[in-house]
Amino acid sequence: MPDFALDYETLLALQRGMKAMADKAEKASQEESTETFDVLGTGSQSDMKAVFGFQNAARSFDTFYRVSRQRTNEGADRLRDFANMFEGVANAVFQQDSMIAANAAASATGLQANQWKNEWQAYRDWQKQKEAWDAYLEEIGAADYFREHPDATMAEVCAQDDRPGFCDTWEQDQENYQKWLEDIGAADYLREHPGADIATVCSADNPPEWCAHIGDDPPRKPPMQPPVGDDAPPKPESDSPPTHVQWKDDDGRTTDITVTYDDDFNVTKEVTKITAAGGETITSVREFTYDDNGRVTEETTTVTSPTGEETTTTTEYSGPVTRIDPPDTDPDHPAWPFTVQDYTSTSEGPDGSRVVEEVTYDHTTGLGQKTVTETTVNDDGEEEVTTTHYHQDEPNGDWIEDK
Repeated sequence: MPDFALDYETLLALQRGMKAMADKAEKASQEESTETFDVLGTGSQSDMKAVFGFQNAARSFDTFYRVSRQRTNEGADRLRDFANMFEGVANAVFQQDSMIAANAAASATGLQANQWKNEWQAYRDWQKQKEAWDAYLEEIGAADYFREHPDATMAEVCAQDDRPGFCDTWEQDQENYQKWLEDIGAADYLREHPGADIATVCSADNPPEWCAHIGDDPPRKPPMQPPVGDDAPPKPESDSPPTHVQWKDDDGRTTDITVTYDDDFNVTKEVTKITAAGGETITSVREFTYDDNGRVTEETTTVTSPTGEETTTTTEYSGPVTRIDPPDTDPDHPAWPFTVQDYTSTSEGPDGSRVVEEVTYDHTTGLGQKTVTETTVNDDGEEEVTTTHYHQDEPNGDWIEDK
């Protein structure tokens, strides 16, 4: 986890100490005291004159007492203001540091979840492939042989001199199916698109012309044999991806992440809680909405500060996701491909402020345009709106403010 230069726990400790001093000063200015200074200062003019002997001396002491008490009250107020300033700085630093730590932890959690999903997908695909293969083996009378030889491959078995009889059937089925593909005009397409599934290709909009012939009693298709033995993908140790991860660094900071998934194992909710050694906490809740293709269409993040204030950011994505391959203009710094998608992001703070970012891209060049509209509330309760425009001079480059 990252190590930070500013110690927000020390800032919060200073804030607590200043508030305690302010409370003590305020209490001293309000409560009755038995000290001689306070007894005389709160007494009558005649009492003061009786002590000092002269009216002028009594009047001067009365003025001195009132001024000193006023300065004590002012000092308490200023201590409290200063403490609040420290609290604001501490919370801001804590929030910034926590978001960095949360993003690092979330990235690590995401890597674990993606690793599980890749393993799960590979194993599920292998299972489907094996089911189709086992059914074909039953049809051609090869099931018993492969149950007795689970690590055997059809190609190796049928390359032997004393090969089993089902090898002839397997080879004939391959020839018949390939000839059928040639006859309907699909062979060239499938050679250009290896791994393409005929059913998927022909169910899409504007399918190739040869799709009109796939219902003409196609011959039996030998499925591809799945990997066997050590080449077969292992079954994931868990039946579901990680739902809770926790880190604790050397400074006593604890990061807890809890993840919720949908039926397709897409992350729908991610709750990150950062707890400092002193007990202060900050919580980030991210929620995701997906379309039918598993693409994120909306993301909402709510951050709760140690003092309970909330900041919410909602990002709505629109339009296609386009891959950009920028040209290599600098041999020493090659340009990497990236994707772009238009979006609008709206952030609302606890003070009533609102920031809206509208980002659009040229999906040919990858260059972006951004408009930021910030709405704040001044001391008179009136809204003040400022709008700033930005652009990019190079794909995936920095945002430059328009002049």
